[in-house]
Amino acid sequence: MVRKGRYGASVTAISKDTTADRSSFGLPSFVLAEHAFIPVVPYMIIPTCQPESGKLPFPLLRAQRVVLRQLRGEDAGALVEIFSHPEVLRYWGGAALLSELAAREFIGSADGLRAQNVLHVWGIARADDDRILGTATLAQVDIRNKRAEVGYALGRDHWGRGYMAEALPVLIRHAFDTLELHRLEADVDPRNGPSVRILERLGFQREGFLRERWVINGEIQDSLMFGLLRPDWQLRAGG
Repeated sequence: MVRKGRYGASVTAISKDTTADRSSFGLPSFVLAEHAFIPVVPYMIIPTCQPESGKLPFPLLRAQRVVLRQLRGEDAGALVEIFSHPEVLRYWGGAALLSELAAREFIGSADGLRAQNVLHVWGIARADDDRILGTATLAQVDIRNKRAEVGYALGRDHWGRGYMAEALPVLIRHAFDTLELHRLEADVDPRNGPSVRILERLGFQREGFLRERWVINGEIQDSLMFGLLRPDWQLRAGG
């Protein structure tokens, strides 16, 4: 997973192939890493129906086996399952989601921050049954300086199946091509090997090491800082 605030994004890997978010707002972030190469996956952006008067439609991002979509109230049970697991919480800075009420409040808070254009949270749903497997976020969105932080988390039962390897390229491409950001950042625990590897396979570069930056579940943890620039991503993607 990635860390940085509850809704922020920074990367921290959990166990074999996940990472958890440590954002200051406590939302999930990166999870999962596997394989030696992550291809640039073709995807589609499909605007969803206008949810309410005055609100922008939520972008639906499709990969091969997963869809990044808006979280809904009925996803609360899946979110509790994901964000109450100790391995998923290993590097996550936010509080565990221990009830469906807390999960619904989480969804409502994310919707409110999206309205301010500072946080975008997608549920990572399996395409064949719409089951939420994890989350992906763009946090601390700074339109003026064209940057944001990436975060993701994946439920423990879904590690090692390549879901995040499909979801993250879709998220990154949306950030650069649709939102026209110039820079993405991630903050990862150095011990989170899977998250470090997935970021590097996607073209993120190590830009700094910060000692004892976080206290997670009573443990002081270091940070590796990563950055990815739009020109570098476009070069890798062949465009």
